[in-house]
Amino acid sequence: MSIRFLLTPHSTLPVNFKLVLSIFFDIRYKIPKGGRKLKLMYTCTVCVHYTKGYKKIKMTISLQGILKHMPTDIINVIFGKMSYKPQPKELMADIRNFGLSMTMLNQLYTNEFTSPGGGAGMHPPVEWLENDLWGWLNADNALMNMFAPHIYDVWETMVRFWPDNMKSPNYAVFGQNHPPPIRRPISHYKIDCYLTNYLERKSAEIQVRIILAAMKPAQRNDFYTIMLNKYQNIPPLIHH
Repeated sequence: MSIRFLLTPHSTLPVNFKLVLSIFFDIRYKIPKGGRKLKLMYTCTVCVHYTKGYKKIKMTISLQGILKHMPTDIINVIFGKMSYKPQPKELMADIRNFGLSMTMLNQLYTNEFTSPGGGAGMHPPVEWLENDLWGWLNADNALMNMFAPHIYDVWETMVRFWPDNMKSPNYAVFGQNHPPPIRRPISHYKIDCYLTNYLERKSAEIQVRIILAAMKPAQRNDFYTIMLNKYQNIPPLIHH
């Protein structure tokens, strides 16, 4: 790990004094003889840059030595970067489910649309997957008609990540007319902006990843089950 600091001068130092401290840590654990506790050791290379020259010092010091001689603000920066808080279990489970869903869906569609008895046609498997995801999002309703309520339910959690100054919805990309002039949640308007101006313009591969990321784990599992039942021309998958 390498950390670089610019230390502000103390009142006892000249006004034009500047000190840049570069610290390189090699962290090792050592078990003392006859001891049961691990002793954390740092091999610390300290490079000190002065305004009037350069000096390099190499030393081996223990954790206790670092804490004893280092300023508190530097200690906070160093160990703040080394001890990140663990992420919520729900988030980690969501991330693992996303990766597993991507792998299983890619395998399913590759087997279906590239095998001899499959229906590949002129489109690669990822485009079939993209098409089926859009169909699932819109509750199997044609996109040219209008967005179904289900599509707003899925994207609702993503609205907070989008800016307020997005382009106005371009419903023509899906062959849609403007929605009826009725009162709607502002989040629905922002979802329309995102889907018609931004998501639709991305490649099939990117659209698949973004749509799956917006879905909850249970929704990904349901979608996979539906597609697994839909496409029969695949070998059985190995579930881990």
